[in-house]
Amino acid sequence: LNIDGGVTVNGTTATLTTDSVTYAKRCYAMKDDGTTATMNWWRVNDQARCQTFNIVESGNYQSASNKSYWRRVLEVGYEKIEIDGALSEEMYDYVDLSIADCMTGSDLPEEGDTIVQMGNRTDTSRQGFIVSEVAGTSAPDIQIFRNVNSYTLEGKRKIILSPDETHLRVNSLVIETEYDARRVPMERGDWDAIPEHKCYYYDLVQYNGATWLCIYPESGIGGVKYTTEPPSGSSIYWQIYAQKGADGKDGKDGKSFNILGSYDTEEELIEAHPTGQVGDAYIVAGYLYVWDGENSEWHNSGQIKGDTGRGISSVTISYGKSNSSTTIPSTWYSSVDAVGLQAGDYLFTRMVYNYTD
Repeated sequence: LNIDGGVTVNGTTATLTTDSVTYAKRCYAMKDDGTTATMNWWRVNDQARCQTFNIVESGNYQSASNKSYWRRVLEVGYEKIEIDGALSEEMYDYVDLSIADCMTGSDLPEEGDTIVQMGNRTDTSRQGFIVSEVAGTSAPDIQIFRNVNSYTLEGKRKIILSPDETHLRVNSLVIETEYDARRVPMERGDWDAIPEHKCYYYDLVQYNGATWLCIYPESGIGGVKYTTEPPSGSSIYWQIYAQKGADGKDGKDGKSFNILGSYDTEEELIEAHPTGQVGDAYIVAGYLYVWDGENSEWHNSGQIKGDTGRGISSVTISYGKSNSSTTIPSTWYSSVDAVGLQAGDYLFTRMVYNYTD
């Protein structure tokens, strides 16, 4: 998580006290083992994290346990240390981890621990890190955290990439092809529904039937990085993205009718109503008769009820096997178990539909 991927405490740990009060654990890591010399990348106010999950805590291993701590770095440096009563020839990097300033419930550092940097109290350039998970509920995934300046990750995850979820909390998103690179606008919805009407560079909003792109300077003006000005063609902060089209022509007036009753025959209808008004209609033996004002007669407009529809009466499912994905089996069975599949076989399913007609 930090530049060299983590530091193993392979020397020893020392308890630091002042006025008989323990205030830090000094953790050492060999600076030069004769084959490789390393730099101490730790900085004051870094947050050192140690956590293990895979230690068995039962049976013959009851003396071992998983460990978790997250502590503030008070001091960094390098020095020779005393080993078996003698001063070492090699130099050791050290990191002083605070005793009091830590995550609640933190364990104490010990020899053999691996610590990684997860955040910094004051330096914003050291408050980000990347986590890659290969096991767990969301694995595999890559997560990016930012602005970690305390012992919590709540609200600090900006990006997660996984087969189940891709979530981006970024200031801008650019899609690049071999031909071009284009920034993706941020869809904000209806301008009237945006809190305080604050719109930022490349926000996309709907207003007055059109879609508008905000082109307010991304760097801001006088420290302000948004505009509350409504979109318009005269604004220097807005650009038309999709214009509302012209209204279409009015369609022809529709025709309606009122069904006033029913008769068994056309003759009965004509006898009862020799004439009618436009919009009058009657049901005659399942057919719709509408008064035709132009020809002054009753017009048969067709059946009210359609023909009986076509349906499925039954479905027969059977199974077969083949040694090829393109060769249809010649023998079919009523169950998969009866097929007798072997390694390399292809299973086919056949469905036969019987229709009501």
